[in-house]
Amino acid sequence: MKKFRFLILSALLVHGFCNGQSVTPSGGAGQITNSLNYDAIVDTANLWSVAIEYMNIRYSLYCKIGDTITIGDHVYHKVYETNDSLQSTWFFNGYIRENESGEVYFRENSGEEGLIYSFNLSANDSVIVYNADVCPEFDTLIVSATDSVWLGERYRKRIFFYNSNDDDFWTEGIGSKFGLSYSNYCYIGCSYHLICYYEYDTLVYQNPDYESCYYHLPESINNNEPSESYRINYNATDRTIVINCSDAETTGLTYHLSIFNLMGNEIYHGKLMNNNQTISTSHFATGIYLVNIISPGNLIYRSKILIY
Repeated sequence: MKKFRFLILSALLVHGFCNGQSVTPSGGAGQITNSLNYDAIVDTANLWSVAIEYMNIRYSLYCKIGDTITIGDHVYHKVYETNDSLQSTWFFNGYIRENESGEVYFRENSGEEGLIYSFNLSANDSVIVYNADVCPEFDTLIVSATDSVWLGERYRKRIFFYNSNDDDFWTEGIGSKFGLSYSNYCYIGCSYHLICYYEYDTLVYQNPDYESCYYHLPESINNNEPSESYRINYNATDRTIVINCSDAETTGLTYHLSIFNLMGNEIYHGKLMNNNQTISTSHFATGIYLVNIISPGNLIYRSKILIY
């Protein structure tokens, strides 16, 4: 097995194997037509729920596939996510497309695109996957076995690999054990787990390791207790970080803000120009980030911020 690149709590989709191949497509309202006689993933009638865990924090995101858009020579569906229990406010997360050969591609906001699934695989086949949103490298996966599992009143093909991250496997019509757009997830320190899957508002699968299909986002996940001088808050409505640093105005010193992802890469650095500064995170991928407020030569305040 491939050496694990991050800390994660493993959660298997389903136990109990069945023989045979998967059968008729579900024929969802937004499902593509394919030539392989399998359940397509790209279906606007489906809903995924994914648990995200970081240290002692657990919350969940709903994921759905929405309207279409043409980019270049391809037609994509938009992918949306939300932590809203009522599912009334959704945030755009990228684009997904599926072809007649059972290949599924994900295109992130930056324009990077890669193959995240291929359901036309058999034992000992190899496939190169690249999911830029959740793993910054190309990976060659080798199929160890395939079987079928009974879900949603039909058999669905499952594909297992010798060398996938955390023994990730794919289920026809559903996707990765990490969730729809998190195939081959490899970020450090944070784990994703598919906990529920719905078709036409009917629960088809629930992860036996979780009691619920929804976990509320904690009100605060700061490392430091808020003070009068330093506060870092996230506004999910417009995907912005609001920085309050009163010392930036009262001391006359130059303060800086740096934001790191969980891989340790600095993705933002800038000066704090006033006491109530707003920074857009619309181009950030969903996840947890480390935010630092720095005075000349000294780290003053650090916070973990969830962006979704």
